[in-house]
Amino acid sequence: MFAFHKVFHVSMLKKCITSRDTVLPSVPSDLQPNISIAGRPVKVIGKKKKVIKKKSIKMLNVVWDSDGEEEVTWEPEEVMKVHFKKWFGKQVKTKKDDGSEDESN
Repeated sequence: MFAFHKVFHVSMLKKCITSRDTVLPSVPSDLQPNISIAGRPVKVIGKKKKVIKKKSIKMLNVVWDSDGEEEVTWEPEEVMKVHFKKWFGKQVKTKKDDGSEDESN
């Protein structure tokens, strides 16, 4: 980090336009030390496999609720299983028409 200069030109600045400019009436109870609010997963709306070289990673499209604001992100399935065990504990194996088994929630 010592190689970077601490001064930058004013032309590098850009105006920040956001719709989230709201003033909170009180400090949220779940405010973390890094001044962020932990989101809670609401539902999974999609699945896909991401292939990187020879490795395949299962990804979930998750809807998060962060203090009333909804956000959608792609998360690795293994990470979600570690942090939210109750979501994956109730997977039920059902038989398809062709006799093979299928896992579903």
